[in-house]
Amino acid sequence: MIRVRSSVNLGGIPLEKGWDWFGNRFAKFPRTAPLYISQYDEIGEIKLDPLIFTNQSSPPQALRAYRMRLNLLWSPTGTDCYMHNEHPFLEIHTQIHGSGRIQKFRERHEATLYEEITMAPGYTHDPFVRLNASGTPEFPWHRYFSDSDAIWLAIELHPIGAENLA
Repeated sequence: MIRVRSSVNLGGIPLEKGWDWFGNRFAKFPRTAPLYISQYDEIGEIKLDPLIFTNQSSPPQALRAYRMRLNLLWSPTGTDCYMHNEHPFLEIHTQIHGSGRIQKFRERHEATLYEEITMAPGYTHDPFVRLNASGTPEFPWHRYFSDSDAIWLAIELHPIGAENLA
């Protein structure tokens, strides 16, 4: 559905298409990291069982409503896209162009790396978020690291209200 027609001057896309440097949206982001983000695209609402989405349950329990939001991200080769664990929503990523790695850490330190997910064009990783007892999403410390000039799609599911919609 999405194809990069030419990788020549790929880094110019954020400048030409009105993308934003990620640090303008997330104050903690390091000033030296060249990560750019497209505008958000709200594509609608869906209902799903979050425990099935997070691989915490197999029989369906209760549906919940989510707003689905998409955006693209771009970074050049060798970009550390910031180790973090704060997301108030469910999220997965699809690699569009280039390659990179989702890296997971036990603590907020590179020496605690315990898993790398190789992201090649067309690949979408499994959710690695978990819901705690109160239903709040919890992520391990993680980051995206670009092994080449890379574009990837963030698929965000933002909960609507606190009600169950079984």
